[in-house]
This record gives sequence, structure tokens and C-alpha cells, in this order.
Amino acid sequence: MKKTELKQMLETLLQYKESDITLNINGQRIVRFDKESMRFQMTKLENGLTESFLDIATTLVAILKEFNDDFQEAAEI
Repeated sequence: MKKTELKQMLETLLQYKESDITLNINGQRIVRFDKESMRFQMTKLENGLTESFLDIATTLVAILKEFNDDFQEAAEI
């Protein structure tokens, strides 16, 4: 998955923020937009730890750091 594709997915989450849409990344993380806090949340499935992010850019950086080997364009950040 390329960085641009991931960014488009996050933008889709934001566009449909009234819906309960999640993005499953490699079966290891769930990313969703929380309507109440108006923040992106990334949950690690192995331990349930959830991190919150204010915007697409910081969410994208966090995902790329977690999956550096899995994303082709991680070095561009």
C-alpha cells in the first residue's frame, strides 16, 4: 500500500465521520474517526492500546512509523 492510498483512506474516514467506518491495517491495527472526540484513533489489536490523533497528517505519520516495512513510500516523510 502506498502512502497516497493510505491518505485517501483516512480522508474517506473523515468524509464519512457520521458513519462508523474503520480501516483494518494488516490485521494488526484498526483506525477509525471518533465522532465524539473528533479525532482519529488507532487501536493495536494485540493489546487493545488506543492512540488518538488530531488530523490526517499525524495519523498518517503514526501508521507509517508502525508499518515502516509494509509501506513503500515511508521514507518520503
